[in-house]
Amino acid sequence: MKINKYLVIILILLSCKKATNLTNTSTNQNNGNNPLATDTIGHSIQFWGMNLSGGLNDSGTIFKINGDGSGYADVYSFSSSSGNSPLNGGFCKAPNGKLYGKTDFGGLYHSGTIFSIDPGTNTFKKLFELNSLLSNPLNLMSGANESSLLLASDNNIYGTTVNTLFKIDPSNDNISIVHNFDSLKGGFGPLGGRLFQGNDNKLYGMCELGGWSWLAGGTIFSFDLLNSDFKVIYQFDLGSGTTDGIPWDPFGSLYQATDNNFYGFSYFGGGDSCDLFRLNSIGTAFTVVKIFDNLVDLSTGVIQANNKLYGLFTNGGPNYIVGQTGAGILFSYDLGSNSYNIEHAFGGNLGQNITDGVTPVGTLTKASNNLLYSVTRGGPNGTGTIFRFDPASSSYKIIYSFPALTSKQGFYPQNLTEY
Repeated sequence: MKINKYLVIILILLSCKKATNLTNTSTNQNNGNNPLATDTIGHSIQFWGMNLSGGLNDSGTIFKINGDGSGYADVYSFSSSSGNSPLNGGFCKAPNGKLYGKTDFGGLYHSGTIFSIDPGTNTFKKLFELNSLLSNPLNLMSGANESSLLLASDNNIYGTTVNTLFKIDPSNDNISIVHNFDSLKGGFGPLGGRLFQGNDNKLYGMCELGGWSWLAGGTIFSFDLLNSDFKVIYQFDLGSGTTDGIPWDPFGSLYQATDNNFYGFSYFGGGDSCDLFRLNSIGTAFTVVKIFDNLVDLSTGVIQANNKLYGLFTNGGPNYIVGQTGAGILFSYDLGSNSYNIEHAFGGNLGQNITDGVTPVGTLTKASNNLLYSVTRGGPNGTGTIFRFDPASSSYKIIYSFPALTSKQGFYPQNLTEY
């Protein structure tokens, strides 16, 4: 059974208030929210991210923070008009120096927005209104597919909604649809993560549903930037009632490792299971390399460091309590030995105030210092943490804990992007 890990929190926390620019509402360098005040690892690195909730309008914020946990500041508060509740909350950096992102709710049609922010001036610009009512001139559907944007080698930005693949030209911010998803022709409903540019410069992604039939179990597709050719390279089958151990319903991001194979996740048969799969670059050899039981809520995909893939699960693991929500793991998969290992088991369950982070929800980001960074939903104050992981030493450390709800600061971080 798939669980929408955001729905309950979103319904409670959405609000309709006016957007406001912020100026350093909280630096939190030595006030107990930064447990590594004397740890300077990553100090020269700056991350930008988005919070699902909090801020002046209780609709989420855009924030920046140094890689050692110092210098936290909310720089913009979302609202019902600007867009709010960014479910994935990942940015992409354009050649013009701006960061581009998307929200999944709010805006004119209550379906999310596409926007940019200039880190030099903190200037926020709403670029486009996503519209689940389909009355928009460009016919873009709701943005609520928990996806982020990608800067491709042609210097254009690409992203997906439930039914479209679109392109943004950052030189003039023009937006155009380059493909319409169809459940009967190539798949429908890409969910989570972001597109990936392969070694052949084509874009790759996954659709959760459809393919040869609307009853089919989803697809893996490619999109050629040179001729706009959309092609299904692998078709998932729904199987016999989804109980026969057949992979189906892919989700999150596809990733191409140094062995030239693609890796991704799909649900596996019936019940609460999913799998890590491998697909060769031409889509002819599909293999399930690991089955995860009772670990079905994945953050969004894997990333490679050295010869291992690393990823996150939002629930489950050694500290998980059956019937509750939370805990989670950071895991590795060795491409050479095909071995799996839990690198860190997050503590407790969501809603508890504990010393460790709880429920990792973001994608792992490999920074320029070769460390991995990401975020959790819970933590010491129940509002989220930012952590780092060193693949060389397998060491994990929280670098920032978000403050208690009494603050007007944003909380529930969703992803990090190095700027």
